[in-house]
Amino acid sequence: MKELKQKSFELVERPSLMDSFITAPWTSNEANFKGFYMLLIYLVIIGIGIEALCDSYYKGEAFDPILLRGLISRIQDVMFLWLRLCLYSLTAFVLQKLLLWDLPLSLGRLLQFASQLFLFLATMLVIFRNNWFISHNILLGMTACVLFFKMHSYSSVNITLRENFLNNGSKVTKEPTVYPNNVTLMNFMQYMVLPTLVYQTNYKLVKRRRVSYLLIKTVLFAFAFVKGYQIVTKYIMAYVREYKQGTITFFELYLREMIPLPILILLLIVMIFDFFCTFVAELTGYPDHQFYEDYWNATTMSEFLSKMNCILPNFFRYHIVYKLIQYNMNLERARIVAFAFSTLVLELLFVIALMIVGVCV
Repeated sequence: MKELKQKSFELVERPSLMDSFITAPWTSNEANFKGFYMLLIYLVIIGIGIEALCDSYYKGEAFDPILLRGLISRIQDVMFLWLRLCLYSLTAFVLQKLLLWDLPLSLGRLLQFASQLFLFLATMLVIFRNNWFISHNILLGMTACVLFFKMHSYSSVNITLRENFLNNGSKVTKEPTVYPNNVTLMNFMQYMVLPTLVYQTNYKLVKRRRVSYLLIKTVLFAFAFVKGYQIVTKYIMAYVREYKQGTITFFELYLREMIPLPILILLLIVMIFDFFCTFVAELTGYPDHQFYEDYWNATTMSEFLSKMNCILPNFFRYHIVYKLIQYNMNLERARIVAFAFSTLVLELLFVIALMIVGVCV
């Protein structure tokens, strides 16, 4: 199991599956997805232009401002809470410093879970008590989940290193990436900004920064955002508004949303894991840009969920599957537990996002 664990989380420099569109020459056989990528870009740009022209002609405005007003409303309060959440994550670092000052490990584990649980529950309580727009709920809910996972990984890995350090009678070395020298504010902040949920004492970051790569990802993200804006306002919110007014039945609403919702979900997957995560990886020097696999070839829902997002499965594999195996649970049952937990997290995010859908429309 140790060999499998080490192999699964060995950090290597890998491009995104779609990065060949940017890095490989067009005449090269390495640009495997250039046709698919160009088709996607053309469809998005053409769709944006046609719908904007039609809305300008029939409605007098290129874009429906209802979603934009919602995005701007109370944004100061939301960003202030987001900043407080990020500052609260420093409690994980403070806890490791307390352990270095001979805080008992049992008390350290108790404080670890208490601080993580407080972060999650407090954020959910604030979201449910405030009448915020749906995008604000999604932002804060995803931030709470990401910080929860990062704090858990940072604390769990360092507590395990602490146990091994004390049990083996190890001596402090001068190597900065060896425990306890890795417990520094700089190391913690570096981990918090990297696009990974699994903590390691050393990431071997690359020094290369490609400005053209960052610009292309920014432009593609902007086009995808505008197209997503059109889908939400023109189809999803408009149809929900008609349903609330009683002009269509729930069955008609379901049929009308069968096409725009899956398209929006796929667009969000590309925006998050191919545009945003790779942008952050390039900006921070994180070597592994492969945040998804060939999810378009998936034949089951579980395969699709595991391939569309490699960040969460790595966390669950490292902190749930392997932990359960250590407690004599077989691999198949451990994977089922991890899949159930990941599904619960996704469902919770959907509940947070949709709790005030009536206010949005």
